[in-house]
Amino acid sequence: MGKALEPPTTVDGWDTARARFSHDWLKNGFSVALGKFTNVLTGAVEDPDAANQVLAYLDEWPAKREEIERLIDIAPVILSPVELFRQGPLSALDDQSRNTLATIIEEKWRNSVQPERMVRDAKTFAQRVDTACEALKESMMGSKSGTSGGKANQAIRVDGLRIAILEFAEALSVLGRSRYVV
Repeated sequence: MGKALEPPTTVDGWDTARARFSHDWLKNGFSVALGKFTNVLTGAVEDPDAANQVLAYLDEWPAKREEIERLIDIAPVILSPVELFRQGPLSALDDQSRNTLATIIEEKWRNSVQPERMVRDAKTFAQRVDTACEALKESMMGSKSGTSGGKANQAIRVDGLRIAILEFAEALSVLGRSRYVV
């Protein structure tokens, strides 16, 4: 298990935390382990540790899910163009001008980008990963007790989880691309 994510306070911090989760842990970790397990299930390779790796990721998912949920929840604030008025040349504007412009830009950004919709979408895809994780874990635990339905059932569950992971990663990427778009 890795260190828990600290809630970022800047756009760059948010984007770094999102990338670490999405690219490093989700795609290059969890998804790769699932691919390896698929190859074992289909008989393409032998790797006695593949199932244990997947089970470790399945066990780690709830904690990772909580971390990324916090990132998703703060995205509309962190990614808002209002942040531009707290730094650099725009922060030098007089209070009234800065507040007026920030309000106008924020409203335009929220209307065009709809960050709340993106947050809902990301959470929906995260729930799909939750469901797929549970289904795979039940299947894998059932195989130890002889009630799983076999390798074909597990392969279907793995494929479902890999698809859910890719959709979730894309939703996080779309959310990240919303920064400062006006």
